[in-house]
Amino acid sequence: MQEALKIMEKYLKKEKIDTSDFYISQVKMIQYGSENSKNPAWYFGWVNVDGSLGNYIEIAVFMDGSIAHLPSL
Repeated sequence: MQEALKIMEKYLKKEKIDTSDFYISQVKMIQYGSENSKNPAWYFGWVNVDGSLGNYIEIAVFMDGSIAHLPSL
């Protein structure tokens, strides 16, 4: 998990994603993908401090170091 966190931090910096108004609310191991093609990944869920709906960041870091920035509403 620590390595996935480092990868995610580099990604956030590279993509200039401002997390100053967010906090990590969830970290968990997930199986990401379709029913026939699931890949293990660390899921990081960030929510906005004001609690507004649809204003969150979801990132999955896969075991190979690749990242999926999941869309929010």
